[in-house]
Amino acid sequence: MNIASFVLGIVSFLGGSLFLGILPVLGIIFGIIGLNKKEKNPGLGIAGIILSALSLVGFILLVAFASTAILAAAHAGRF
Repeated sequence: MNIASFVLGIVSFLGGSLFLGILPVLGIIFGIIGLNKKEKNPGLGIAGIILSALSLVGFILLVAFASTAILAAAHAGRF
């Protein structure tokens, strides 16, 4: 699970959350499960959780900025 978390963290971080924020959530879940099972390579699980969390925060900020821009354009009558 730790390796899966790390891979999902890298893909979601580099891919910019192309799959609507699903990959970062899965990366966090797999990382937590891997750390709770005390599998080998706990560093990969921690790194996966961190990368997934950063990607999820970036995705949330992207959605917030995009929705603000759309609302501002609609309010200005340009949309």
